[in-house]
Amino acid sequence: MSDDNNNTNDPWAGIRQSGPSKYFHFDEPGDSVEGVITAKRVGMSYEREACPEIDIRTEAGTTSTVTAGQAQLKRLILEADPSVGDTISILYTRDEQGSRGFPMKCFTVEVEPGA
Repeated sequence: MSDDNNNTNDPWAGIRQSGPSKYFHFDEPGDSVEGVITAKRVGMSYEREACPEIDIRTEAGTTSTVTAGQAQLKRLILEADPSVGDTISILYTRDEQGSRGFPMKCFTVEVEPGA
């Protein structure tokens, strides 16, 4: 099947995204994103639960979206309650055994108020 967005035989035409994903993925401990918050809203986790979603413009000028669906990341961002214009740094530090027996990603979140 073609990746061409204009292909009328493609059921995903019109929603297919070209280029790299704008969503930041924390795949391995040590993965991090830092920059200025340009937008914040309610997003949806993989479990279809409401969670914080923020757009971050990095020093390189790219914008990434972080959907805080992981339990600890969601809690840390809600506690920090950052605003648009603040600088945020999110670091995936390690995995731990979660309360339900599944691995849980652990994060640090630091926020500096904007000017």
